[in-house]
Amino acid sequence: MTLGEKLRRTRLERGLTQSQVAGSHMTRNMLSQLENDSASPSVKTLEYLAAVLEVSVGWLLGEEGGAAGGAELADQARRLYQAADSRGCLELLQAHPEAQGEECRLLLIRSALSCGWEDFAAGRTQAAETHGKLAASACKESLYAGPAELASANLLLARCLLQRGGDAEACVQVFQAQCKALGLEEGRHLLLARYHLSRQHTQAAERELWSVSDLSQASKAEYLLLRGKLEVQKERYRDAVLYLRQAEQEPDLPLAQQKEIFALLEQCYREQEDYKQAYAYAARQLALQ
Repeated sequence: MTLGEKLRRTRLERGLTQSQVAGSHMTRNMLSQLENDSASPSVKTLEYLAAVLEVSVGWLLGEEGGAAGGAELADQARRLYQAADSRGCLELLQAHPEAQGEECRLLLIRSALSCGWEDFAAGRTQAAETHGKLAASACKESLYAGPAELASANLLLARCLLQRGGDAEACVQVFQAQCKALGLEEGRHLLLARYHLSRQHTQAAERELWSVSDLSQASKAEYLLLRGKLEVQKERYRDAVLYLRQAEQEPDLPLAQQKEIFALLEQCYREQEDYKQAYAYAARQLALQ
């Protein structure tokens, strides 16, 4: 049974019209195309339809039992992911590659991204890069992974390369194109600013930072950190301290971000010959090891 046939049959069994199922999420014409297998749903649409029809995404995607039982594997992985155990979910899926259907691939991608960003925040750059590569590779094999997942994977890879001083130009270019297509302008400008700063291109970095409008709370610490980094490169250490101390006050700072802020503040105070403060921030860096 095809995806379209399952959608139509389940809708009729529930006594629902196409308009009722489509709701405000899509047009009735789009749902008709999906039921006739003349169009493919996005990840969000698939999840929406599964919720409305009260079935699992795995069932819609037609996962059958395999060597480890595809449907059972999907159920176990889904429960782990919903319980915020991304590492457990990823380990389970990697242990049974032969039984993975489309829902399992999606869960693998999202779990890998979650683990990757968690590793990056904790300063585990190599592990983060491994997870980013896994997610990016799985995106290419998945029928339903969207551009947002691939953009997140490429952003993670670019950040890892920048963090360890590698040439991230290829990843940055790919990520920039994806962000333009998705309208993720804030993330694009911040990554490009960091990229230009890593190459001492202060004017280009400043243009990117000035291009950020309607700054979200989630990106505030990164923005302030980059403003401080820019001032350091201009050797305006007093101004840099103002930005960096604000960044330091932001809640829930990832470990990697804390280390970067403390290192820049140590440099700023040392350049201003305030050795007491410089020593204090050097000590705080050691405490994070």
